[in-house]
Amino acid sequence: MVDVTAVANAMSFQEKVKQRIQNSIGDLMTDEDLQKLVDAAMHDAFFKPTTINSTYGGSSQQPPFFITLIREELSGKIEKLAKEYIETNADQFATLVKEHLDTTFAQAVARAFNTMFQNDLYQVQNNIFNKLQSMR
Repeated sequence: MVDVTAVANAMSFQEKVKQRIQNSIGDLMTDEDLQKLVDAAMHDAFFKPTTINSTYGGSSQQPPFFITLIREELSGKIEKLAKEYIETNADQFATLVKEHLDTTFAQAVARAFNTMFQNDLYQVQNNIFNKLQSMR
């Protein structure tokens, strides 16, 4: 759910920035150019990924400020909703987990046996091959 007050405050902030620039250098540019400048500044400030340069020449990308803000705000709520959903559908999750464990456990056991006996089976195969070669 979007907070209408926050959106309205963001718009008023954008208008305030536009008004301040217009008061300072308004006669140097048209209203359209000023609006484009403010829109670009707002986009860069809130929606452009941030590049952080490290001391040794590398750099890393950080998510945009707005995305970070939304993530922080929603992470607790999403975690709470997920826990509630899992609790109300515990039987379904138990069945899914059991089926998954049954399948993966059987595969893991088969792989373990294969790994454990791979050398021995190779030696048996090699011995049979050598016996057949010696009979010729």
